[in-house]
Amino acid sequence: MRSWEGTEPGQLTPNGQQDIPYRMTSCEKTRKLRGIDWGYNFRGFRWLQAMIFAIEEINNSPNLLPNMTLGYRIFDTCNTVSKALEATLSFVAQNKIDSLNLDEFCNCSEHIPSTIAVVGATGSGVSTAVANLLGLFYIPQVSYASSSRLLSNKNQFKSFLRTIPNDEHQATAMADIIEYFRWNWVGTIAADDDYGRPGIEKFREEAEERDICIDFSELISQYSDEEEIQQVVEVIQNSTARVIVVFSSGPDLEPLIREIVRRNITGKIWLASEAWASSSLIAMPEFFRVIGSTIGFALKAGQIPGFREFLQKVHPKKSANNGFVKEFWEETFNCYLPSESKNSPASASFHKAHEEGLGAGNGTAAFRPPCTGDENITSVETPYMDFTHLRISYNVYLAVYSIAHALQDIYTCTPGKGLFTNGSCADIKKVEAWQVSPLSVLKRA
Repeated sequence: MRSWEGTEPGQLTPNGQQDIPYRMTSCEKTRKLRGIDWGYNFRGFRWLQAMIFAIEEINNSPNLLPNMTLGYRIFDTCNTVSKALEATLSFVAQNKIDSLNLDEFCNCSEHIPSTIAVVGATGSGVSTAVANLLGLFYIPQVSYASSSRLLSNKNQFKSFLRTIPNDEHQATAMADIIEYFRWNWVGTIAADDDYGRPGIEKFREEAEERDICIDFSELISQYSDEEEIQQVVEVIQNSTARVIVVFSSGPDLEPLIREIVRRNITGKIWLASEAWASSSLIAMPEFFRVIGSTIGFALKAGQIPGFREFLQKVHPKKSANNGFVKEFWEETFNCYLPSESKNSPASASFHKAHEEGLGAGNGTAAFRPPCTGDENITSVETPYMDFTHLRISYNVYLAVYSIAHALQDIYTCTPGKGLFTNGSCADIKKVEAWQVSPLSVLKRA
């Protein structure tokens, strides 16, 4: 599992979980075994950068957490529950080790600081698994994109928070749109996960109240085999419903849309949930004749001053040990960056893959030329530099700030007015995860 750290001894550490494919790692191998190749997630890398930007901005602020430094560790979840739990267990284990107070027995100056909060994950299914584990230890988790209404259950997900609305709102809005246009005969499709199933269930409840009839209801998955996809397409092709409501992510929907395009099934109106409405996997020119008549939902965009300039400064020379930046650079410019030590296991694996033509990226050639280091990030068009609307990136930014302001509340706490027994305050120098409360910050926002 790929990770990147920005920590120093004595730092407070919020950790991030991002879905960013890293080529020729366990993520890529897992997807290849399943016959999946989504390409590089440029938007996901921008979300990662938004977290780092927010942390650096906070660390440079004279007013927010003065004389304190936030560090971070970022893990690639590979958009899978297993990899996300692997990272989460490392957070929990480190916190338990720190709680043993071993300083007098060992030199712990080089140890990884305890995790005070987790930012992520992206998908609701992954966040649900992570929240179940973090909740046992009351480690705050702030997701920027997990919108499943199931995650609103505070009895089950005690320490889960988010900077995105839950799906009940867009499910209701979908029903409102259908009622407005007097479409009373529709079909529904949902991802077979904790995002799609609850979302479409809420839509069906709203549709029933409005006397909207549902012709068919199908479940899909990025892991569906060809026969399962064919069966769903047959249902769509034989249905008289012209309007199809879809609660799904881009990766889950893409195999279905590809088959619909192959069969040239047109004339349908698609209602798109936020997770796929702006997905680069679906917004492909070859898909337009099928999904051109789509009404989609999107999050409210926000502004992040200085973020554009920060993104333009990314360069592998400035982040020599950051594998995420290295991979981003190679995918953007279709070249490869030789490792400093070709004798290292990681380097050997990369060069072997490169020689065998396994490096999957933007180019189709088996061989990539070496990167010069003089490439200009502003000279290429990728979703990474798309500033039209900052939605998820802005949510990531807000998630980090909610944690910082929760720490600021501890820093400025007045004895007798604190959140703990008899109004006591937590010690900011020895703060533990369960004492950090981003919820009060998000309620004030």
